[in-house]
Amino acid sequence: MSKSKELSEFDRGSIVGCQLCGKSVREIADILQNPKSTVSDVIDRGCFSFFGMGPLVPVIGNINSEMHEDILDNAALPTLWQYFGEGPFLFQQDNCSIHTSRLAQTWFDEMGVQKLDWPSQSPDLNPIEHLWDELERRLRSQPNQPSSLQALTSVVMDAWKTIPMVTYQKLVESLPKRVQAVIHAKGEPT
Repeated sequence: MSKSKELSEFDRGSIVGCQLCGKSVREIADILQNPKSTVSDVIDRGCFSFFGMGPLVPVIGNINSEMHEDILDNAALPTLWQYFGEGPFLFQQDNCSIHTSRLAQTWFDEMGVQKLDWPSQSPDLNPIEHLWDELERRLRSQPNQPSSLQALTSVVMDAWKTIPMVTYQKLVESLPKRVQAVIHAKGEPT
């Protein structure tokens, strides 16, 4: 049995809530006194472009390279096709191990999806981190907070679908400015 299945519904909801608050896996593990491997098993995956949002994929369980490839096949690639046809694509993701695995690299090569070179440890640059912030604000504005993991998942999925187009368009447009700010700060936080 995986460690995430041993967690109570409350604990899983707490992990999701902390993640939506922009906490890193390490910070969540420290706050909730759980191993990082357990925390990383309870995470949502999402994608977006200037032209629209992809689906939000709730992940509860051990996320590994195979599961990541499944998410790429069933969520990211259809989103790319929907907004960009057959391509070309330029895909941005961080450098966590499942993103850089041999299986993931093979998938990108076989699908003809070009990846944007991305520096390690750069959450201030990653546009999706700012989208998680927006999602958190929407969740906090809910008059009634969900009391179960199922209710939390439903509220998160609904909130994701209501993020206005202008929000993610501004995030994409701001990327060159954020990159310049990091260059100006010589790689330090901005």
